[in-house]
Amino acid sequence: MTRKAVFITVAATALVSSRAYADEHHMRINEVFLAGNNGDDASQFVELIDRAAEPFPEEYQLGIYDPAGDLLGTVPVDPPPGTIAFLVATAAAETMFDVTADAPLIMTMPDEGQVCFETLEEGETVIISCLAYGCVDSMVDAVYANYESASPLDGQSVQRQGSGSLFEMGRPTPGRGNLHGVSAEPDCGAQPPPDEEPPPDEEPPPDEQPPPDQEEPIRDGDDNGCQVAGTDGPAAGLALLALGLIIVRRRRRGDSPR
Repeated sequence: MTRKAVFITVAATALVSSRAYADEHHMRINEVFLAGNNGDDASQFVELIDRAAEPFPEEYQLGIYDPAGDLLGTVPVDPPPGTIAFLVATAAAETMFDVTADAPLIMTMPDEGQVCFETLEEGETVIISCLAYGCVDSMVDAVYANYESASPLDGQSVQRQGSGSLFEMGRPTPGRGNLHGVSAEPDCGAQPPPDEEPPPDEEPPPDEQPPPDQEEPIRDGDDNGCQVAGTDGPAAGLALLALGLIIVRRRRRGDSPR
């Protein structure tokens, strides 16, 4: 064997060893399933993948967070050395998919939120990698990887494709290779603001224009030069006086001898 071949062999061995004994830094969230076709969230699972077959010498857990990044709870996990695939599932999911979980999923995951693989070192939590699914307001800051995907629909799971950060949605495959599905990017566009309540009813402002002039009633003796007979006023008195004189004259004529 030439010196060049020996050098390449030693370098490759050192690279494999360094990756194999990097503790747990390559563990990633690989698949998430939240509910069956009928929307029953009793069947849930999270599948983890570590293709570097690391030793996992510490204590580990899944951290479950809400969309605001607040911790909802933790699920203890204990991957043995050399673990590649690790399944955390509810009993109902084990029955549904005819699989055996490596650790029980002891809490219900939210419809939208975040799941993280974490280690406990000297009493402190170190967040290694996370998947935020659905519309998340504040992502948890992981040390090595932060992924995003849509929230899985009922009866579907979101699955990481290869070793990248792309997630697709499709038929669940716990314990088996992921299948290509449809795009699972979250759609979290800005929502329209809520309708504002109308202001309370207010009294209408006073009318600044004066009311229209009202026509004055016609008065006897004052209608633009036209005399109107009536029961009041000077004209009416003269008419009555003339009528009285006519009656008196007629009576006198009637009493005189013919």
